Amino acid sequence: MKSRKKSYNSSLLYMLILLLSGSLSAQTFINPVPIPYLIDDDTVALRADILLHNFNPNGNDSLNTLIRTFAYNHADSTSNTFLGPTIVWRHGTNLHTTVKNNLPQLITVHWHGAHVPPLADGNPHEPIIEDSTWRIDFPILDAPATMWYHPHVHGHSYEQVEMGMAGMIYVEDPSDSLHAKLPHTYGIDDFPIIIQERIFKRLNDSLVIDTTGHNGNVTLINGVKLPYIRVPAQMVRFRILNGSGKFAYQLGIGNANLEPEAFNLIATDAGLTSEIFPLDSILMGAGVRSEWVLDLNGRQGDTLYLMNYAPSIPANTIGSAALGGSSSKTFMQIIVGPPTPDAILSLPSSFPPLDIPDTTLVSKRRTKTFHGHFSPGNSTPFTIDHKPFDMNYVNDTIMLGATEIWTIHNRTNLSHPFHIHDVHFFILDVWDSISGDYIELPEAFKGPKDNVLVLPGWKLRFVTEFLDWATPISPMNAYMMHCHILPHEDKGMMGQFVVWDGVSAVGARSMGPDMVVFPNPASRELYMKGKSPESSQLNYLDIHGRLLKTQYLSSFDGLIQLNIEDLPDGLIILSWRTKEGQAVTRVLLQ
Repeated sequence: MKSRKKSYNSSLLYMLILLLSGSLSAQTFINPVPIPYLIDDDTVALRADILLHNFNPNGNDSLNTLIRTFAYNHADSTSNTFLGPTIVWRHGTNLHTTVKNNLPQLITVHWHGAHVPPLADGNPHEPIIEDSTWRIDFPILDAPATMWYHPHVHGHSYEQVEMGMAGMIYVEDPSDSLHAKLPHTYGIDDFPIIIQERIFKRLNDSLVIDTTGHNGNVTLINGVKLPYIRVPAQMVRFRILNGSGKFAYQLGIGNANLEPEAFNLIATDAGLTSEIFPLDSILMGAGVRSEWVLDLNGRQGDTLYLMNYAPSIPANTIGSAALGGSSSKTFMQIIVGPPTPDAILSLPSSFPPLDIPDTTLVSKRRTKTFHGHFSPGNSTPFTIDHKPFDMNYVNDTIMLGATEIWTIHNRTNLSHPFHIHDVHFFILDVWDSISGDYIELPEAFKGPKDNVLVLPGWKLRFVTEFLDWATPISPMNAYMMHCHILPHEDKGMMGQFVVWDGVSAVGARSMGPDMVVFPNPASRELYMKGKSPESSQLNYLDIHGRLLKTQYLSSFDGLIQLNIEDLPDGLIILSWRTKEGQAVTRVLLQ
């Protein structure tokens, strides 16, 4: 390998951006950015609904109408008609969450970026069937960070996210010494900014969201087109989420003349960086988050813009000039008003060092290789290690307590944002096998991550630890690793791993208080043990929520055998219903 380094730092894009900015023109921004309401409680009750939303309420085009959407809301509200509330998680507390599914299809709720037990992860193994409620409790172990939540039903993630199912999570820590020194007043100097692309089409004389995978032609911020936001003349924090299902963005701040202005990067996906990085732009793949602080002291009356410099996005990246991002855009207008009475006017002089795992303690090294090829009309499927996703197959077993170095090798001709559940990682280095150069790490790679855009030819190495949540080795206990271009994920560019303590065996699986199903996995015999003083109904469903069969049970106290002889192998969902409610669990038949 050659030892010289090739820089992908945004500072080297500065001259290109200056050249491009002369051709830009600001649009007319007419819709205030909606700020989702905040849930700050250790008990969170959500519901998923079908609703109607206006994407351009002050416009004069066809989008000034009500369009069918999906959205999350607090259990007693339907005020969100697109996306969901922002949820505060407090480090060290126990979270009690329920999610009611009012959609006529399976959903899940994946806590993207969260370090949670596999049964709380909300991946494809935790489906919430129609008219049922998912109940899950877990401790918050994450440090302060900006995360998000969205569906993760295999084969339907893109569709459901496009329809509107996503929301922000703010992780906070009462003992965090920096909290009071950074902008932190929600909706005043601390703003959630969710960027998405959508395409709309006519269907039976109605305008609908196109979820077939075409490139989006309308940019939304928090669910509206042509958005503007009013901010105070002080330090202002933007928590940026690339919530697009496919697109990468080269984001920056432009002044009234659309010339680039510096902003301060203070956090990546999983938390604060170890220092403040002044940037003029940052490349963000699908699913990536970053936190910025804008120094707006003395700027009252100014107008700024959130910019996307699409021509400077690396080639073979969805969102580049060649792949759906043919022009630079002004995404959002920023109107600077008067400062608030308790304004934060400066940033801390130093941040705590990063807690990077010790690479001398590495117990295993793994390589994950992307395969497939993109060309218009003649693409081959994208996979990880040549294996399309299989719900019943554990790709990797990882020992509890392990420190590992992973190499992500992109042998395709397209950039892919790689996301791993459960853990956060720290990027060590990047070698470009096409140029033969090591890449100088951009600032966006210098903080804790759970999602990273891997360009064609790259071999990117990161270090991570697996310190909690050991389970028996079973697909039902797995975490996911996948490309966060959601159509790629849906079509099989995903694998799964289990964290194992070397001892645990597969045992019973709870269906609620005092009711268990075992063995799990099962071959020819399956039992349910518990007590039901009334008759009940047991529905057997496949992983897509389709009913396989129904079994009616008389009242029982103790052990009953379930009839599974006519069911196919694989993961099935058991939905047990009584007059008192419903309990759901999963069983692997093999």
